[in-house]
Amino acid sequence: MAPDRAGNADGAVAFNGTDSALVYTLPFFPQQVYTLSAWVYPEDLSRDLQQIASAWCRSMDDPLRLCIDHGALAAQIEAGNSYSTQSIPLEPGRWYHVAMVKDGARLVLYLDGEPVGHTTVPVIVHSSATDLGIGFNPHYSGGERFQGRIDDLHFWARAATADEIKELAAEK
Repeated sequence: MAPDRAGNADGAVAFNGTDSALVYTLPFFPQQVYTLSAWVYPEDLSRDLQQIASAWCRSMDDPLRLCIDHGALAAQIEAGNSYSTQSIPLEPGRWYHVAMVKDGARLVLYLDGEPVGHTTVPVIVHSSATDLGIGFNPHYSGGERFQGRIDDLHFWARAATADEIKELAAEK
C-alpha cells in the first residue's frame, strides 16, 4: 500500500517494477466494448515496456494493454494484428488519470480526461483471456512490470462516454 493521489496513507497500491502485481479473473473478456480507467503515478520512465494493465494470454491474444514504453503511454490490442494508439510522453513523479475505451471499431486513449490518441480495431475481438493483470502482463514471465502507484482503477464491460472519463479525471 502507498499514499494515493489525495495523500491518504495506504489509499493506492504500490508496484515495485520487479515482482509486485495483481490479477483479477474475469468470467469472460468483453468482445466489443469496455473501459479501463485509473490514476497512475509512474516512478521510473527510463525502463522498457511497463504494463499498467494487460489481459495478454498468448501471442496475438491480448484484448487490453495499457502500457508505458520508454516513458510514453499507449493503449493497445493484439488480435491477429497489433493495434496501438499514438504514444504520449509522461513525466515521472506525478499523478495522471489514464483511460482506454474500446467502443466497437474504435480504441481511444485518454490522458487527464482528454482524448489524446485513437486507432481503428476489430469490432469484435475474440479472446481466450480471462485474467486482467494490474501492474504487469499476467502470463508473461519476461518482465513488463510497472514501477509506481495505481489508484482508483475501474474496468467496465461498457464504453464510457467522453464526459464520464472527464468526470473521473476531475475527481481529485
